[in-house]
Amino acid sequence: MQRSESDANLTEIWQLIQQGDIKRAEVTIARWLPAARKSTALADLYLARAKCKLLSDRPQEALEDWQLALEKNAAIAQVPDALELRADTHFALFEMSSVGFAGNEDSRNSAQLYRQLIAEHPQGANRAWWHYQLGRVLLSANQIEEAIAHFKQAGHMPSQRNTVRAYSGERLAYIAYYEKRNLTEALGYMERALSEYPQQASREWRVEILLLKARVSFELHRWAQARQCIEDAIQSLDPQSSHRPTTLFSAAEILLKIPEQVDRAISLLEELLHTSKRPPGIDVGWARAQELLGEAYLQVERYPDAALAFRQALHHNPYSPWSSALRYQLACAYYQSGEYDHACECAAQLIEVERNEGGEISDYRIFDLLGNAHFALGRYEEARIAYSQALKLTSPHSKENASIRRYHDFAQSRIAG
Repeated sequence: MQRSESDANLTEIWQLIQQGDIKRAEVTIARWLPAARKSTALADLYLARAKCKLLSDRPQEALEDWQLALEKNAAIAQVPDALELRADTHFALFEMSSVGFAGNEDSRNSAQLYRQLIAEHPQGANRAWWHYQLGRVLLSANQIEEAIAHFKQAGHMPSQRNTVRAYSGERLAYIAYYEKRNLTEALGYMERALSEYPQQASREWRVEILLLKARVSFELHRWAQARQCIEDAIQSLDPQSSHRPTTLFSAAEILLKIPEQVDRAISLLEELLHTSKRPPGIDVGWARAQELLGEAYLQVERYPDAALAFRQALHHNPYSPWSSALRYQLACAYYQSGEYDHACECAAQLIEVERNEGGEISDYRIFDLLGNAHFALGRYEEARIAYSQALKLTSPHSKENASIRRYHDFAQSRIAG
């Protein structure tokens, strides 16, 4: 293979990689490899194939190709792009590994290579990426302060990747929010990240940041800003995106905490459930969406709809650690709907399940609800017994105790009369 021909082939291959057409790039590499076996271009082809494998989540194969390239041309060990590829590959292996020696070794290797690149190539065209990646490695090792320093440097350096500054701002925002609990600082980093993120880049990333910004805005009591972030997130996402269900759920979860936004939350949850395929069996995500919808329906006094949603939640996640709370909410929905028999049945089932599992009911409201349902059905003796249990769980001088005692005595009088 002539040098000019190999250069042209490599240019074509890297253009395909940059365009994200990994499959065509690999096909092109496979086509030119036999002719390059005895040329100096073989190492470059191995490096290009390693890049393809890294971008298609095959880091172990990528590392093997990198080693083949090194065997054909030892000089690549001093080339920044090649060193960066190896560092990125080790970090990808670390991210995909379970906790253990191998993963830690890849973490150390990637950190060492990024440090080498930063030290030996201070004017490197992609040094923002090196700082950003090193920051990620350090963050995974809980070396937070040093990670912050590298993320900040990444935000002020040149890079061949137009998303690096935004990604660095995102990491700084996460640290400020989750590690330091500095909400104002986190919000500032998010705004910077969003402003620097290329409009033509992945919408999913933008949506995630907007939802996090909505959460932070909510915690800062900036309701209007939180609502706007949610609407921007929904508008940013393609209606057919596989990320839409989780986006709708997260948006509704935040909206339910914001004053006067329950109707909007309901509409998003209804869209989520109506546009998603109902699972045939246990599905925790579906159950959680139904539970959230039931809670929203309770707020707007749509009690029959709430009961249906809570039944669906229990059906699709019967072993939920919050099943007792779900059954209580279901009993409340039944009671408010006037379905007193179902309310009694649900509350009694809740009590039985707790006792069978060796627990004891400590919430007076469950017995109070059971008493109210029995009373509404004219079952005064059963109501009196339930109220008696509720009284044992309240302070003798509390308002709750006084209210329950009035109904207890009323039921007692009905029995006596």
